[in-house]
Formats: sequence, structure tokens, C-alpha cells
Amino acid sequence: MGEMKEATEEDNKMLAAQLREPMGRVGVEVGKVMNQTNESMINETVKSLRIQMNDVILEIGHGNGKHVTSIIDTSPNLLYFGLDISELMHREAKFFCYESGLSECTEFVLYNGLIIPFPKEKFKKIFTVNTLYFWEKPVLFLNEIHRVLAPGGKLSIAFVSKNTMADLAFTKYGFYKYNEEDFHALIQQSEFNEYSLTAYSEEIEGKLGDELVNREYFIAELTK
Repeated sequence: MGEMKEATEEDNKMLAAQLREPMGRVGVEVGKVMNQTNESMINETVKSLRIQMNDVILEIGHGNGKHVTSIIDTSPNLLYFGLDISELMHREAKFFCYESGLSECTEFVLYNGLIIPFPKEKFKKIFTVNTLYFWEKPVLFLNEIHRVLAPGGKLSIAFVSKNTMADLAFTKYGFYKYNEEDFHALIQQSEFNEYSLTAYSEEIEGKLGDELVNREYFIAELTK
């Protein structure tokens, strides 16, 4: 078996763009990789929501949606809504849930990454995994999340640490990296107040499939 070719600058730029907004045939494969490598982050983030019967849940940046089945199985009578900027991921997730018999309890909506197209206080639980780096106007967007979250509702945000991201070449292109202090500064500017931050560590395969990466990440839990 020959050596894996080292990723070029163009490879890393393309990967960064696809991770932000998967498109085309490559985007389908990137969606699969994201679903696989983010599995434990998604599971831990969903666990942090403490989902209960009749919850109305919003996920921001749902990818191909292959994890939605396990969310729906968490508790009876859930309603799941998914938001994404990628038309490809929107179609993939919607089709997957249709084939899985989940159309009646799921809804997928395309949006522009800035304005959340739902009325205020609609959701009891909101979560997002590995999208924070791409928020164009993070304070305004966090306030948008606050607007659509019901009083007493919970928001969980999962993101990879700045230290881990710094070791990944593709994150030089379009990623805003956060450590604990950066995240604290963001929250202080928003309409959210108190939050908790829990650190995790795991070993995963790199996005280009050429190495194992020790990934440190955080899950922030915020309540309205």
C-alpha cells in the first residue's frame, strides 16, 4: 500500500469550503465523513439537552441527518426541526427522514446563516455541533437563537478547541477559532447570561483520512 499523498493548499481550501457548505458529489462524501467523525460530539450534545417528552427541538447545521433517528428515539412525541445553509444537506436529510418514516415529526428548512426563520420562543431545546466557527455575525446570531428559544429553554453548543483547530491545516481558511476565553467574551456580548462549559477529549480519524487526531472539544450549556 503506497503512501498517502500530502494535502496541498488547494486540498485544504476545498475541504474548508465543503465543511462550511457541502456541495456536489464531493459534498455528499464530506457529509458522510462529518456524520461519522461528529457522532460522539452529537451524542454528547444531545445528551446535554436532557430531552423530555413533547419537546420541540431545533438543530442548526444538521448535515445529512443520519443521526436524527436516534434523537427522535430519545423520548415520545418529539418534534425536530433542522436548519442548514447547504441545499445539498437539506435534500439529503429530508430524503433520509422520509425513507426512515420520520416525515411527520421532522421538518428541514434552508436559511441564510443569519436570520432564523421561526417565530420567537418556538423551541424548548436548541443545539448545534461544529458550526460556531462559521457564524458571520456571532453575537447577532446568538441573539437570534435567544429569540426563538422558549423561556426556560436550553441551548447546547459543541465546538472544537482552538488548540486542536490550530493543528489542522484546513482551518486556516474561513474558520474562526474559539478557546474558553473567546467563548466567554462572545456570551458576555449576547442576551444569554450564565452558562457552563464542559471539556471532552477523543481520538478520531482526520478529515482527509490520513491520520488520527486527538480532538479536544467543549459543550456549552446555556439556559434562557
